[in-house]
Amino acid sequence: MIGITTGEFIGEFSLKKLMSKTAHHNEKEESTMFQVTESAIENLKEYLKKNDINSAVRVIMQSSCSGTSLGLGLDEKKDSDKVFEENGVTFLVDDAIFATTGAIMVDYIKPSCGCGGGSGSGGFSVSSEKKLGRGGSCSTGSCSSGSCGC
Repeated sequence: MIGITTGEFIGEFSLKKLMSKTAHHNEKEESTMFQVTESAIENLKEYLKKNDINSAVRVIMQSSCSGTSLGLGLDEKKDSDKVFEENGVTFLVDDAIFATTGAIMVDYIKPSCGCGGGSGSGGFSVSSEKKLGRGGSCSTGSCSSGSCGC
């Protein structure tokens, strides 16, 4: 999988969830589980076109010593994926991720200054409704010893 960018958890957001479990409401319920802003769509389309890429965009969940975060990557569809089409961009999310994350939001954050680096830099942000785990996920040793790839 080729990574576009790794989004760091930037905080919780609120989406109105549909509580109905009837088949009639399943499509509406799924649409509230995955949201993409217009800014993210525009910037993803630009990135894919500029780099001559014809691929689906996968939401990935990564765990490290510093915690769990969500990001984006390029990938092919797998049997366990939910597929979301948003204005010409195909997004893939492994169905099992939703149990951990709840609803997922993909956004694009514009740089806050012209410096191009540091905390003011922009990029894709992937956040979840549920707070993701923070640090201490390394079971093979201490992070400071470098035993878990940090």
